[in-house]
Amino acid sequence: SCGVDAVSREPPPRLPGGYRPGQLVYSVAESIHFEDGDAVLYGAVGEVLCHNSAGNGLCVYFEGNKEPIDCQLPDLSWAPAPPLP
Repeated sequence: SCGVDAVSREPPPRLPGGYRPGQLVYSVAESIHFEDGDAVLYGAVGEVLCHNSAGNGLCVYFEGNKEPIDCQLPDLSWAPAPPLP
């Protein structure tokens, strides 16, 4: 159950970079693969969850991964990633 102080009619405050939880973002960083099999590929679409563990970026869930990924703001975009050269 949720207490009255845990709910609000107002949207949650914006996260770093002006993003909001649930917003879709695009990876514009070089593709990276992790030892556990998770990956963030250039151009991948992810869902913003919250601020990252350092508080200076975002925690993003990319489909197919087991865990959300801590991302830096320069590695994300509001718009689809441009084609690679």
